[in-house]
Amino acid sequence: MIAGSTKPNIAAPIESQKLVDKIEPKKFDWKNLVLFTVVFSLACLTYFSWLDKFPLFNPDEALYAEPAREMNELGEYVTTYLNYQVRYTKPPLCIWAMALAYKAFGATEWAARMFSAACGSILVGATYLLVQKYASKKTALLAAMFLLTAPLYLASSKLAITDIPLALFVTGSLFSFFHSYEQKLKSYKWLAWCLLGFGVMTKGPVAVILVVAVLFFYHLINRDLWPALKYYNPITGALVVGAIALPWFCYEIYITKGEYYYAFLVRENLQRFTSVVDHKYPWWYHFAAMYGGFMPWSLLLPAAYFKFARPSKPISPEAKLGLFAAVTSLVILLFFSSSVSKLLPYTLPAFPANAILAALGVSYLLNKKILWPVQVMFAGLCITAVAAVFLAPYIVDRIRDCPIALAYEIVGAAFLIGTVSFISLVASRVTKTLTPSLLALSGLMVGCVVFAGPNAISIFNKDWEETPLSFVQYAANTSEPIVIYQVRKPSAPFYAKRKVEVIPDLPAMQKAAPTLKSAYLIARTDKEPELKSVLGNRFKIRVKQGRFMLAQIEKTPGL
Repeated sequence: MIAGSTKPNIAAPIESQKLVDKIEPKKFDWKNLVLFTVVFSLACLTYFSWLDKFPLFNPDEALYAEPAREMNELGEYVTTYLNYQVRYTKPPLCIWAMALAYKAFGATEWAARMFSAACGSILVGATYLLVQKYASKKTALLAAMFLLTAPLYLASSKLAITDIPLALFVTGSLFSFFHSYEQKLKSYKWLAWCLLGFGVMTKGPVAVILVVAVLFFYHLINRDLWPALKYYNPITGALVVGAIALPWFCYEIYITKGEYYYAFLVRENLQRFTSVVDHKYPWWYHFAAMYGGFMPWSLLLPAAYFKFARPSKPISPEAKLGLFAAVTSLVILLFFSSSVSKLLPYTLPAFPANAILAALGVSYLLNKKILWPVQVMFAGLCITAVAAVFLAPYIVDRIRDCPIALAYEIVGAAFLIGTVSFISLVASRVTKTLTPSLLALSGLMVGCVVFAGPNAISIFNKDWEETPLSFVQYAANTSEPIVIYQVRKPSAPFYAKRKVEVIPDLPAMQKAAPTLKSAYLIARTDKEPELKSVLGNRFKIRVKQGRFMLAQIEKTPGL
């Protein structure tokens, strides 16, 4: 042996591997604080803008906004009512939140929608905070902007429905579990269990199923399922979730003598998943809904799935986060695709994971100096925008009952997006970078929503919501009963501030006609012949406007 020589450090590679496997926490510096403030403020500006500029959409928003109003009016905060009849559907957390907002701000559209807007904004901020701890500030900014501007997420955050609150609680729970396990921070573990309890109180057992499924497959792929199970302490966690959710469920089942158990837990959950209850669509429906609702950023996902949807050694913090996001995205997509009943917003809890994946994918491409996948996206947007400019009038004309004025809004938005996409494509080829172009495109999308959104929405509302709403409000100023015939408008009692009579079809009208006294009737104009055939001379049209009419049922002589 040569004098002064030392033995090789055989343990060095092992120690190096340990350092790579352990994700060290990052300090939250002032730059992160500024960027977070900008992201969160932009989300609030986008989601809270013009919440009160259009009536409640029927039926979805009214199914939650009106029970919240009746909750305050009736003083009944356990069982929910719709049109003053018991309605057994979702747990009441969102309805409680809306009822509280009504107490503070009045029963308005803005108050009904503010909880969704707040949840959407918080989740955008949470996405930024998680990504900046495991990747870079630039990647975190991209992820937040991708989520903020994803069309389905953006639209749902401005509606009084339960899907965005569920996304916040499910994704917030998953984020907290991931961060807690990687950093061994027990406070985040208990936060995760609490958020999961709120998820159950938002939409029921589906919150638990989604979170457990994602964690199971993530740790199974990571080959640390047993250590993770011991760390999460599921028995104690179940007690936390139960302490939040079980008191209301048990009391509701008790006071309804078991009816709620069948109506919600059996019909709304088990039967809706396993058999045809309603909302039946083909197996590929949620693939189209999720990736279409995440456009254009879903075009960035294939490369990200290829890179992160598999374990690798040594694994970096970004790779761990990428694997977790990939598992979250795919598990939620496959879970809802396996359900028989499907609805457009069901996969929203996967959108933050999609945003993280897309941002990590862009960062990976930049590090490897591979720009062509994103440039292909820009080129595809240019081509789509040009096609939209020429085809919009034809497409709108082919859609049943779609206002032709919408074509002009599509042409304007397509022209702007196509122009920015073309500039972004040229800029990325000249500057050899992608981030400024992607941020510019997402900023344009925010601008379109904030400044052009109200006009586009009003095109739909003018015929479908504003006209029948004006009829309801007119009739509500009288003492006459209000009858809604063959139109699903559960918002009617919200604006009438009293019960309305709903007659769903012609046989029901024939049965009710002999007992109907003087009343105002709201129906579509094409129902005029059948109403005349049933009501005869008692049927008098007062106003026709667009597709709807306000008529009066006159009192039968002798009644």
